[in-house]
Amino acid sequence: MSNAATVQQRTHGLLQEILGPVDPPNNGAWVFTFGTVPLGIALSGDEDPMVTVFSRVVSGVAKDPALLDCLNDINAKINFGRIFWDNNTVYIQQCLVGNTLDREELQTAMGVVGKWADDLDEPLAERFGGLADSLGGRLPA
Repeated sequence: MSNAATVQQRTHGLLQEILGPVDPPNNGAWVFTFGTVPLGIALSGDEDPMVTVFSRVVSGVAKDPALLDCLNDINAKINFGRIFWDNNTVYIQQCLVGNTLDREELQTAMGVVGKWADDLDEPLAERFGGLADSLGGRLPA
């Protein structure tokens, strides 16, 4: 079994421990509601897989220097992870090393990404336009 397949199997098992029954990934990501926000979890890479916990925060928001400055200021406050604009959408994500992933790390990342997304969606949408969003299931490139 490849590293990616092993990590996918372990990640699925960890998600079931955290959330209960979980469907297999759809379009390369597990997508579900965690707390009050939709989250996605996706794997990338074959030999050294990464597990990315992500949320779409605001959609339909134009690229604007003030928005990018604001996201940069937020990034300066985030210890692990990043918030960024891609294709008229603001995302927040945290990447984890798949080969060493454990339950506590995954659950913590889900909570952190979920809290940031929940805290930032409405203020960003009010300030810069767009819609505080639900997850579309697409991991940004």
